[in-house]
Amino acid sequence: MRELNTTQPEMVEKERLAREAEIARDMQQSLLPHGSVAAGSFVLVGDHRAAAEVGGDYYDIFPLEDGRIGFAIADVSGRGLGGCLVMSMLSVLLRALRFAYHTPTLLLVALEENLRPTLPRGAFVMMLYGVLDPTTGRVTFACAGHTPVLVYRAASRSVEWRYGRAVPIGAVGGDALARMLCDETIDLEPGDLMVNFTDGYNETMREGMGDQLGLPRMGEIVTRHAPSGPRAVIDALAAAMRDGSQSDVPLDDETLLIVGYTGPAIVLRTGSVAGSDAVARAETAAPLVVLAAARRAGAPLTLAADLAQLVEIRGWIAACADLRDLDARSARLLESALYEVSANVVEHGYRDRAGATFDLWWAPGRTASEPPTDPAAAARERVRTGCFVVQDRGVPFQPPHQSFLDFADPRVRRRGRGIGLHMVRRILDSIHYHPGTAEGNLTLMVFDPDRAGQT
Repeated sequence: MRELNTTQPEMVEKERLAREAEIARDMQQSLLPHGSVAAGSFVLVGDHRAAAEVGGDYYDIFPLEDGRIGFAIADVSGRGLGGCLVMSMLSVLLRALRFAYHTPTLLLVALEENLRPTLPRGAFVMMLYGVLDPTTGRVTFACAGHTPVLVYRAASRSVEWRYGRAVPIGAVGGDALARMLCDETIDLEPGDLMVNFTDGYNETMREGMGDQLGLPRMGEIVTRHAPSGPRAVIDALAAAMRDGSQSDVPLDDETLLIVGYTGPAIVLRTGSVAGSDAVARAETAAPLVVLAAARRAGAPLTLAADLAQLVEIRGWIAACADLRDLDARSARLLESALYEVSANVVEHGYRDRAGATFDLWWAPGRTASEPPTDPAAAARERVRTGCFVVQDRGVPFQPPHQSFLDFADPRVRRRGRGIGLHMVRRILDSIHYHPGTAEGNLTLMVFDPDRAGQT
């Protein structure tokens, strides 16, 4: 009985502490962004995996003046509720001061001035703050004791490391941080990535592996997966951290923040002789916006990376409310074009990789204000003003820059290559290919039933 009386208060105290830690973790998650942020040809996307114990990792993405985008990633020393509390104060201060200081250095110094009086003894904050100008591709940033920045260069398929020289926020008294900080710049080109991460990735011992992931290994993983975009890099690094582990819970907070230059769309010239509203939207709208519209419409077709499975496209067209009223000829042409684009994903993007899948979406166009008298004509209008989207995470496709094939040339018939792409370009009104976005490779297609295949 005496042992029971001693154990029961201990159990109550453990449950109380566990509940407080759960509340703190929920609060920590609520302060982090959700989803990616698109800005022109750029995308910013982050990822956070919390340790079993409450930690102090933090990242944020937010708009600034003149269309610029601010971003930050930080790691508060120590763990537990104290680190979580400092992280929360940092988040509030950053949001409050972001418009008052126009350079990353000045902002970090201001953060230290406001945080230092409240930091626990021995606590400090390792932090990077940057500003992206999407009109020029230039990132201006300052680093206060944070891990190095990994820059992937698409042109050379290589990585660069940028090391900061300043101390962490709150680590040294006086004006040491202000004297050591300086603004640095990175000019991003199409396909480049700026990868920011906390030391939970490169320094934490991987459970079951007995080693750290390390900077060289991180560089190799980024180089291999960067052509598929920021999300592919995040997934690959997370998989490397879990390799050999029996637990999905990391030993330390693992936080990533990637700035990616997806570059302009690759436009495959088609046979259409006049533009349409839908073509104009496909040319100017951000691909992630079109994908979001398709998701709101629902009813995607998920296909296995297997040519034999592509026969499902016919049934999907027949079942889709906006497509099933198309006349037989238009439906057959549309099926052929979607089949050829999907076959390209299977053969070149996934290279017949077992278990891989990709999605085919439909973003509906406008609907007539008055009830249609001709269902077939109404269906053609909805399709003409809508957009098809193929979303995959395979190897980005490099379409050939060639004119239309001349089938009067016997060499073309003997070679037999490029016929599928030629047919797609004849059928579709426009094709805009966006490789390496935050949501993978996106192919946006506009189909006009009245012009398909006639040029």
